[in-house]
Amino acid sequence: MAKDIISAYRNVCRDLNGLEAYEGIAHNRLKAAHQVVFKGKMPSSIMCYVPLDTAVDSYNEAVDDYNETKRQIEHYREVKVQMESIIASMSEAEQIVITLHVEQGMNLREIADKSSYSYGHLRNVAMKLRTKHVTKSATAS
Repeated sequence: MAKDIISAYRNVCRDLNGLEAYEGIAHNRLKAAHQVVFKGKMPSSIMCYVPLDTAVDSYNEAVDDYNETKRQIEHYREVKVQMESIIASMSEAEQIVITLHVEQGMNLREIADKSSYSYGHLRNVAMKLRTKHVTKSATAS
């Protein structure tokens, strides 16, 4: 079943945020592995014995993980930019539904209270967005 544009954009934003958070973890792991390989120190700053092959393998894994995370972040950013380009070509009401409902998690009633659009209109816009995307996906299959 085809995902609608709203949930697809929500998923891209969520995944990108998760990857950006994980990038910090991967970077710290890489720094720690670097310390072991090049200075013989564990992150706790004590001298330790780690077999060189184990240390190098750990370092290579950390480098690969960090590089893969950076690659995925770049990919998701490109996808997000493409989706934002599609969103920019939409009407103002469609943009409001997508940005406030998807990105900020506001429900349609909250958006109606804060905008010049009625709840019913925003609900219809959201349904049209879903229908439009599902129809395009079905014809592309």
